[in-house]
Amino acid sequence: MKKLITLIGIILIATANTFAYMAVSGNITTDQTWTTGNTYYVTSDVVVWEGVTLTIEEDVIVKFNVSADLRVLGILDVNGVSGGSVFFTSKNDDTVGETIYGSSGIPGNDDWGTVIMLDANASATISYATFRYGGDSTVGIWKQGILMFRDAQASSIDHIFIQQGYYFGLYINNTVVTVDNLDISNHNYGIYLEGTSTSSFTNIWLDPIYQRLITVQNAQLTDLSTWNITADENQCIEIYDGIEDQSEFNNDDNLVYILRNEVWAHDLDIEEGVTVKADIGSALIITDGVLDVNGSRDYPVIFTSILDDEFGGDSNGDGAATSPDKGDWKGIIVDGNSNPLTAKGTIDWCWVYYGGQQHNGLGANISFIDTRYSNFLNSRSENSNSFGIINVGQSTTVRSSAIMNNDTVGIGNYTGSSPDYGTLITSGNNVFRNHQVFHIWNTNANDVDSYGNDWGTNDSATISARVGNSFSSGDVLFDPWFEKEDLHWQSFDKTTIENETLYGPLSLPAEETPEGTIILYKTSEGRYGKMKIIDRVASSIDLWWETYNADGTTYSAGTNLHIYYSGDASFCDLDRGIRGTYLNTQSEAEFYLHNNGDLIMTGGIAEFAISYSYCSYTTHNGSTTVSETWGEGTHYVTGNFTIYGGDTLFIEPGAVVKFAPTGRLTGNGVIQAIGAQYDSIYFTSANDDIHGCIIDGSNANPQAGDWGAAYFNGNSGEANGKFRFCKFSYGGNSSGGIVTFNYGATGNMDQCTFEHSSVSGLYSYQSDIHVDSCTFQNNTNHGIQYQYYSLVDVDNSNFWNNGQYPVYVSSGELIGSNRNNNSAGNLLEGIVIASVSGDVTLSNSWSSHGGIPYIILNDLSIYSSTHIFNINSGTLVKMNSGVKLFTRGTINATAAYITSIKDDSKGGDSNNDGNATSPAPGDWENIEFQYGDAVSNIQSCEITYGGSSTAAIYFSNGAGGQVYNSKIKYSQNHGIQPSNSPLEIYYCEITDNIKSGMYVYNADSLNIHHNTISDNTEHGINVYGGESPTIDNNDIEGNGLYSIYFSGASNITRQFIGNTFAGNGTDGIGIYSLDGNKKNTFYACAGLPYYTAYPYVFLNSIHIYSSTDTIQFMPGTIVKFMEGKYLQSRGAILAENTVFTSIHDDSPDYGGDTEHNGNTVTAAKGDWHYITADMGSSIMEFDNCYVNYGGSGNSAELRFESGASGYVKNSTIKNSLADGVYIQTGEVELRDNMFLFNGRYGISVYSNNDNTLIHNNEIHQ
Repeated sequence: MKKLITLIGIILIATANTFAYMAVSGNITTDQTWTTGNTYYVTSDVVVWEGVTLTIEEDVIVKFNVSADLRVLGILDVNGVSGGSVFFTSKNDDTVGETIYGSSGIPGNDDWGTVIMLDANASATISYATFRYGGDSTVGIWKQGILMFRDAQASSIDHIFIQQGYYFGLYINNTVVTVDNLDISNHNYGIYLEGTSTSSFTNIWLDPIYQRLITVQNAQLTDLSTWNITADENQCIEIYDGIEDQSEFNNDDNLVYILRNEVWAHDLDIEEGVTVKADIGSALIITDGVLDVNGSRDYPVIFTSILDDEFGGDSNGDGAATSPDKGDWKGIIVDGNSNPLTAKGTIDWCWVYYGGQQHNGLGANISFIDTRYSNFLNSRSENSNSFGIINVGQSTTVRSSAIMNNDTVGIGNYTGSSPDYGTLITSGNNVFRNHQVFHIWNTNANDVDSYGNDWGTNDSATISARVGNSFSSGDVLFDPWFEKEDLHWQSFDKTTIENETLYGPLSLPAEETPEGTIILYKTSEGRYGKMKIIDRVASSIDLWWETYNADGTTYSAGTNLHIYYSGDASFCDLDRGIRGTYLNTQSEAEFYLHNNGDLIMTGGIAEFAISYSYCSYTTHNGSTTVSETWGEGTHYVTGNFTIYGGDTLFIEPGAVVKFAPTGRLTGNGVIQAIGAQYDSIYFTSANDDIHGCIIDGSNANPQAGDWGAAYFNGNSGEANGKFRFCKFSYGGNSSGGIVTFNYGATGNMDQCTFEHSSVSGLYSYQSDIHVDSCTFQNNTNHGIQYQYYSLVDVDNSNFWNNGQYPVYVSSGELIGSNRNNNSAGNLLEGIVIASVSGDVTLSNSWSSHGGIPYIILNDLSIYSSTHIFNINSGTLVKMNSGVKLFTRGTINATAAYITSIKDDSKGGDSNNDGNATSPAPGDWENIEFQYGDAVSNIQSCEITYGGSSTAAIYFSNGAGGQVYNSKIKYSQNHGIQPSNSPLEIYYCEITDNIKSGMYVYNADSLNIHHNTISDNTEHGINVYGGESPTIDNNDIEGNGLYSIYFSGASNITRQFIGNTFAGNGTDGIGIYSLDGNKKNTFYACAGLPYYTAYPYVFLNSIHIYSSTDTIQFMPGTIVKFMEGKYLQSRGAILAENTVFTSIHDDSPDYGGDTEHNGNTVTAAKGDWHYITADMGSSIMEFDNCYVNYGGSGNSAELRFESGASGYVKNSTIKNSLADGVYIQTGEVELRDNMFLFNGRYGISVYSNNDNTLIHNNEIHQ
């Protein structure tokens, strides 16, 4: 056998939307090519055997059946080109290639399996290809991707799109893959790396990814900066179990690293600004290798719990439901037990929180176990449920760090393995606070050097009680010490050199450190001082210092100190105050500022506490006519400070801008305030003593409305505000917001806070604003308010405890994105819309992975036919009680949710009433399209709890468009009501509405197909007037009354085919009234399967008034009459192969138990009245018909009256209560009929009728 591939061949399906394609499955055992322009349908798994190449040319479309895979044991060569991509997609994806027979046209994110290179001889080269709607594979690997490499040969992929998948986009295991230009979107997870793969990545787009960007399990994670990743901020990279050597954590696009389980590594570098979050019980364990944590003052590295939303956002996706706690994770463990000579940890500028869960009997945020020369510098260890730091044996230095709020001990020093060096040095500017047992606990035989630290007290006995040692162990040496004020320890980290602020560390050769250097300091006694370098050479330095009491009087007069050195290798290191360390190759001399303000000499590192309390501020008023810069420090604005058009005010990190009650900034030009993540810019009240210098006259009690606003006026200039890492507090003493943009101004707010405004946090009027990753909290009115043609993007932001709404749109055009926002504690939780006009876009406000809804507060009316209302994918809209959305323009709604404000199942408790209210049908009015220019484009939406007085979606006066693949449920009225509407309604679920699923009024251009219409209280579809719409291929089930109901003056003109009726009150088409002045044609109501026919039920007596009109019954039609009803015509009645019987006739061949009453009511003679042609111009022609159970009121089932003519032939007329056929006058032929069991006569002919021809009939009574 040369080929084992199953090639079904070209299938031609004779429907309008299906064309030729090739169906494939099974094994490919020789080289094969899938050729340009063709569609290939993988009906079940295709396997490319080892040594075999499958080549796929450009413009090929590969579609997959449910769970089908393409498994490659050989070679896959995909040769797409720009403009001629190859597609791997679902059979239900009709947007590319040929339509597959049985396609639903609605692809899902797990329709098919995977394309996988599997085992040692497999490889792939894939260019310009798109993979989508897959990931539901049966390969047997729990981690599934659409595109997978497992234990394969080196491969390459480039210009790849992976979209709409179920799990991972790209999965790589033990394979080297070169990846260039990869775009993964709309996945839960992006990339999975496992095993010893050292793949390379460049130009990677991962957006949107709903849960984790990258997952690494026992693989190498290299420098992400080379990946050129494009992704949302605070997206996560998962690390499972371990990472390979030479791995790196990089701060690329502010990504967050998540540790899962105990993550083991040998060597790991972490660069500045990285945030690492640990899952519950997780740890980072470095074994016999090196950990380098290289944070910086402005961009420290963060290690914290996954429940900590302060850093890296809400990584576990639960909003405010959980918060971090001590002991959430096990901490950082550097373990050299197997090889102490190679193990080392250097942790610099790093904050570590919420660890301490035990690992091998030890619990700490940081554990150094048998390491050599480890360091913990300029860092923090807080909120451990056990130790802050543990040192076991070996040499570790802790300096310039904060060890605080740990449950038992700050630092523990233990005996390690042999040889035990046991040297722990904690001397130099450490801060110890709030430990339940000891700040330091020493069980090692060596002393712990702990000089020059801040213990939170000036009492030596108290300090001695807080440092402990076990019997026969070394001491903890803590004297001398100094005490800082109990402020945030980071406040003490600056030096002043010749009136200019300088960040440490500063290291200069001794001879180059400038004379005249002045250092400010503060002592534990509340005294202030300054030190000045007055002379220095390579071998000596002269210092002068003086100290003042808090009231400004002299405490210690100026004194000179001369320090001598031998050699030329001395240097001055200014770091966090002063660290005066003077070294040469032979000796070391150091100094301290002691508690009492005296400068003393001792062995150790000098650490001086520098206080901001000794500071001054700059006052601003008036305006600037040139660009200027406000640097670090405090600025006091006493009036309206104006920046004119063409000028820019630059505000630098560390600046604190305080305002008098009349103070405000007016930006007719540009204000650019760009802070840093850990060095924000503050805009606050003059009474705010927490930030910056204390302003003269401050009452230390800041309140909302203490000052004005940052105000931008586009009428007067460029008017642009750029703010990053800024905090606006206690303003808003005029209308608008604490930051206000008016009349065409523009603004960008990134990672800012707006709080305690007496009005709103941010206000926009006819302006364009972009807000990202900001917090709006405790504002009197709204977080954000905007109106009148404002374009406002609000993404990734939080709204907490504002007096009214998170975002309030009071009027005007509304266009902008609202993605991944969160709110709590506001009056309503959402983007509240009071009124709009013009074009409107509601975008991405809510999804299963986060966000807040739009809330429509009042009726929204869009009167212009040219305006467009967009509701984008993932958007949640909640309607206030009784409101409607009205348009004469266009509504485009895709994959959106529209529901009641009382519906807490989506978007949470938006009206903040707990369980006091729950959603109910009729909570809100409807979506109304009015007039012929109004267009609906509703796709894949869910619309619930509307319809308080009309249908949930209401089309009037010729409005049209489409409603596609949507759910319309729980309306108090009908689900959808088209009126004179050219409309297509298809693939929808219209269920559980109090009245009918659809109420159709004169909608002859309406196309209703492939819908599920079920469980509505009244009818599935109710049609009133006009020509009958197209109603095909619908599932109409479980409705209370009729499947389809023609309620008034309708005109039946179409055949209804492919529908399924089941479990309705009556499984048929109810006819209450017809337009008697038009031709009506009844076709067989063919169901599924097509030989099933459903009856028409005549609920009322039907009259055809015009002698020129016809009622015609086409072959296969079934008509059932309600009791006592009849059909009367003055025109023509034409019937062929048609059944006319009683509603109680349950015969399977005649529609079965249409009423669903079982055997409680059975058909009987005289159940219905008659069919009559009652004028001389009337014609009745019946051929091959079946007439049963009529003849009530002493009448025949078929009546020819007043000269009516026609024929009855090849028919059965039976079970009449009276006669079968009555002929009064007129030319009538009765031929080849069967008359059975009629109550009186089979045929009754009025006397003297010579025009009747009766022959070849059988009559059985």
